[in-house]
Amino acid sequence: MKTITNIVLLSVMLAPSLPVVAQNTESLYKGKCAICHATDGTGNTIVGKRFGAKDFNTSESKSETGQGLFDAVKKGRAKMPAFASSLTDEQIRALVKHIRGFQKYVTETQTQTNTDGRKAVEDALGGKGDLVPADVIRANMPKTDLRGVSHAPAFTQTADHAQNFSICMEGLGSCDHSILTEPEASNVSASEHQHNVSDCRSGWETCDRSQLTPPEASAQALARYRHNVADCMEGWGSCDHSKLTQSEAKGVAFAERSRNITDCMDGYSSCDHSILTDLESKNVVLAEHRRNAEDCMEGLESCNRSALTAREAARVVAAGRERNARNCMEGWDRCDHSTLTAWEAGRATVAEHQRNSSNCRSGLESCDYSLLTASESKVLVRAEHQRNYIACVKGYGYYDRSQLTPSEASAIPAEHIPVRADENK
Repeated sequence: MKTITNIVLLSVMLAPSLPVVAQNTESLYKGKCAICHATDGTGNTIVGKRFGAKDFNTSESKSETGQGLFDAVKKGRAKMPAFASSLTDEQIRALVKHIRGFQKYVTETQTQTNTDGRKAVEDALGGKGDLVPADVIRANMPKTDLRGVSHAPAFTQTADHAQNFSICMEGLGSCDHSILTEPEASNVSASEHQHNVSDCRSGWETCDRSQLTPPEASAQALARYRHNVADCMEGWGSCDHSKLTQSEAKGVAFAERSRNITDCMDGYSSCDHSILTDLESKNVVLAEHRRNAEDCMEGLESCNRSALTAREAARVVAAGRERNARNCMEGWDRCDHSTLTAWEAGRATVAEHQRNSSNCRSGLESCDYSLLTASESKVLVRAEHQRNYIACVKGYGYYDRSQLTPSEASAIPAEHIPVRADENK
């Protein structure tokens, strides 16, 4: 079943041209979505793996409703940002439809040449290197007439009855209704009707409202009405205030006011101070003052020291001193030794000496032997001598026999003693 479905989809993909809308949607997907979800919808990109981008090919993704995908793109979800400000509803619906078109094992590249077409068909039919008969490949290659127009092969050339029925149930364009039995045709018609109902509920352009029953049309109108109310309550640009009742308009106005207060309290640029009450303005000023004090305590560049009270300024100075002392103790570049007290400078010097001694014991390049004490140097020399002797005895690692005492040199096994070049002659 997957093999035949792949043939159909590849036949469509190998066509020499696509409608302008499809091309625009694909470009839109590559520009907005592919960086995380990949061009094939698998999410197999560096950014996608980092943020856990969803694989559109999984059964979980395919089971999600069109409205769910629409809301995710428009309003954002988890680590995915919202695109309500950069995409229109029509563009989002087109993206959702594009996402729905992803299928497993189908390559994303579109090609017009028979050479690339043959390889694509082989890849789709053969899976992981399986051999495909040449006649099957020829049957599924795009045909080109004298005018250079490519025609996809009829699916019924290779599909059996059950496979055709399955494709018809999925709503694919390669369905051959003429070979369906009466019960199958009835089931396909019901399936197509449900697909249309789903498209209408999702607000897709493929919706044909003339095919809806009165109850379905009423339910769809109610769903559109509720979506509009929800959009207005969330402050989305797709909100149509003219369709709100008086009580709904009041609720939306209250929600907008609450959102503005929250934006102002959080310091967002979307805050509109002009519609705040005197009490709200005072609370916002207080929140801004607290945020500035926190920035100053953390040593951030956004700190405005001129807005601090005397008590706050003193606390900020103390916090800065503590930060600097910690930087000096850790050996960080942002240490300013000139502001340390005598006690702090002494502790920083001890910490620096201990770090250097540890680096020397570990053989790191950052070791400065000139800063070691005589006793520390002796300990390091003894440790290096012992390491060199063990390496000589065991015959591995770097060793220097010239550093051994005569008694130590005599204890080295003969097979571990390097043979000079002139001794091999």
